[in-house]
Amino acid sequence: MHPFVQIPIGAGLGLVLLLLAGAWFAFAARFGAQKARRLAALPALVGLGLIVAQFARGGPLTVFYWPTYGIMLLIGALAVTGAGMRWARQRGLRPDLIVELALLALIFGLIGARAVHVVEQWDARFADRPAAVRLGTPRSAFATGDRLRLETSQGSVEVRFEAGALTPAAVVEAINRQAKSIGVEAEVVKIEHRGVAAIQSYPRGLVLRTTRRGPEALLRIHGGAAAQRFAPRLVKDRAVEVHGEAVPLTRVFDLSSGGLTYFGSVVGILLSGGLWLRYRKVQLLVVGDVMAPALPLGLFFGRLGCTAFGCCWGREQSDMPWRGFRFPPGSPSWRQLAEERLSCEFDPLLDAIAHHSLHQRGASVETVLKEAVAETPAFSRLAQEALPRLQDIAEGTPPLHPAQLYEGLGVLLVVLALWLYRERLQKRLGQCFALLFLLQAPLRFAVEHVRRDHDVFFHLPGLDYAFTESQVVALILFGGALPVFAWFTARGEPISTEPAPPPEDPLPADADEAPAGPPLDPASDPPPAETAPDDAGTS
Repeated sequence: MHPFVQIPIGAGLGLVLLLLAGAWFAFAARFGAQKARRLAALPALVGLGLIVAQFARGGPLTVFYWPTYGIMLLIGALAVTGAGMRWARQRGLRPDLIVELALLALIFGLIGARAVHVVEQWDARFADRPAAVRLGTPRSAFATGDRLRLETSQGSVEVRFEAGALTPAAVVEAINRQAKSIGVEAEVVKIEHRGVAAIQSYPRGLVLRTTRRGPEALLRIHGGAAAQRFAPRLVKDRAVEVHGEAVPLTRVFDLSSGGLTYFGSVVGILLSGGLWLRYRKVQLLVVGDVMAPALPLGLFFGRLGCTAFGCCWGREQSDMPWRGFRFPPGSPSWRQLAEERLSCEFDPLLDAIAHHSLHQRGASVETVLKEAVAETPAFSRLAQEALPRLQDIAEGTPPLHPAQLYEGLGVLLVVLALWLYRERLQKRLGQCFALLFLLQAPLRFAVEHVRRDHDVFFHLPGLDYAFTESQVVALILFGGALPVFAWFTARGEPISTEPAPPPEDPLPADADEAPAGPPLDPASDPPPAETAPDDAGTS
């Protein structure tokens, strides 16, 4: 797991600039843009200067951390663009049209992927936060007369519990019924994942929060016998006070912690590409068939980025002969396993473990906990309680299904199948483009079955199987693409068997370097001087 690539500002960045300059020079030379080739000189000179500066200093000027996932997305975009340009030229399309579509896809695909994630996670991550306290499940049964005093800016109330009430559901029901008047609501916190046989659920306690959001929201829990049954930190005669938080709008644009959805990017790419092709008066199905085998390449490199970042992990590998992936402490997959062993009152400690593990790949839980406690002594009690419960994952996760590679390798097979179909079997426009969804949707559905990172499931009437959100979307896409493919097969426009005409050069040679006129036939006599027009060669 390597979530970040360290690029030294010096030889590292200098080499990247030299490679980019060489790629641009080759591209411009390929399409005859003589003046455009000269633009490669600036990044080449800057790259050489950075390399010389590092050797003169004896070390890098500084180190730049670039998310591996972002690098893989960039490589994927270049791969899709390069393959699309090559195939477009074979089909009589101008390669610069593919470059335009790639730029649009990069922008609007990212916007679509982020927009869907923001809508899904608005309340949890992007709206102003309420004042909230996470508590573990009660450690002992309540006695008659146990009360929990809660206070907000709207007033205070004493919640009374019946003797013996211990289940999270019973506690939540009592709090919601008696504290509604002061704007406090409780909810059971649980984590779910797909197991080998069924969906596994782990209650982790409960969360108390205010209905108001933002800095003016206040929640105060007064200590007492009932409070101490939830957590020892709620000491008798002492109150725990928390406030809400204003979340800046800029959080929507912060991609440092992930937050992109695959199907959201598909929607953004299709909408922006379709509108642009309509503006350029190019037939959508022609470009769709050309690009269909290339588009999944972007997902292949994206899944390599997921592997490096540690997201999209699979469930425990107990039923497969090949070797699974193990992720280190602090990684997203390890965090899920830790949450299943700890109540939600340990969440601040798990956040600290993730923070300290980021730059200590391979460090054990014990090592990371020591650093977290040294930085925040208040974590000492939580660390002492957590360490024994994390012993079985102290060095990292158990072997997990490499779900990222399952989908990545499957995508390569989709690319090969689409290319072979387009070159040998396709008879009508649109067939290859529709086949892309017919192949991609079942692949995604199958991979979702071995993934462990989902906690929201849908049960369709009459079925015992629990579907993830992506599986539901995959079913819809497959159900929609199937009749479309059948319609194209029966009534689509036949593909011409005549060879495609060569595309117009998108980057013509510069005027000052192109010949002034058509070449003269050496076998013909030059025109007499007196018959040449006065303005010859100036048009």
